[in-house]
Amino acid sequence: MSSAPPTESLNDILDTAGDTLYGLNHHPSTIQALVEALANHETPPTTHLLAKKRTFNDAFDPFWVGATASDLIATDTLHCHLSESGHAPIFVSDAGIESVVFATPITELPGTDSVDAANIPIVRITGNGETPSEALDVLSEVITETEPYELYTPPLSDTLDAMENHFNTEIRETFRRGIKHVYLHDSQADYVYVPTLVAAMYDLQYYDLGLWAEMSEFSSKTTLSRAKTPLEEQDIITTEPSETPQRRTPQGRPRQKLTLTEEYTPIDDITTLLDSVE
Repeated sequence: MSSAPPTESLNDILDTAGDTLYGLNHHPSTIQALVEALANHETPPTTHLLAKKRTFNDAFDPFWVGATASDLIATDTLHCHLSESGHAPIFVSDAGIESVVFATPITELPGTDSVDAANIPIVRITGNGETPSEALDVLSEVITETEPYELYTPPLSDTLDAMENHFNTEIRETFRRGIKHVYLHDSQADYVYVPTLVAAMYDLQYYDLGLWAEMSEFSSKTTLSRAKTPLEEQDIITTEPSETPQRRTPQGRPRQKLTLTEEYTPIDDITTLLDSVE
């Protein structure tokens, strides 16, 4: 083993993996980086991850990561398997057996939401370069005996498509930038604040936002309501009567629209609004 392993990237591992890649017992930050790398790779290998349930919970807790992982699972690019193994973190593919010593969390890297997760630096120690056929055979059998990890976050593409269909493309893109900003910049704002702030930026009806949230399975109307309250208390958003008062909710109440308060109305950037949340 070299005393100074080479610093490479997750992109290098994906490029050389071939058709199938196995990842065992990686840290949540490595899993998060791998999810981004797989999503951005032109021809990602079919990837099987084995880890403890708590590890997956921590890795997929940020909505952006969980929703991106759901997209990968839906396309059979990613498979998550529950394992209690205490094995050291490794990647196994036709390229060899590689032990990952370090992976930089995405949120600790400088930059903006244009950070390329595939280039997140890692330190890896490679084997002798021979095809680890025995390890691949064992892992192929192991995954047939493991329980899948159930990820309940809706796929990101479905959430974004629902936003575009319910509102428009511009609102969809503003929402996407906001969700990614919360994750990459470790914002104080909860991810549920994002659609509420977006709605206020575009003077959307609160009732319509709730319909989108439940239809897309992004959140319940109750969760959305809880997110609205602190934003009102911080005097960032407010509600006003809809310009079409004849349209009523099923309960017979006039619809309300969300809007930014006078202090925040000049702000037209969702990331700036999110950074204003305490």
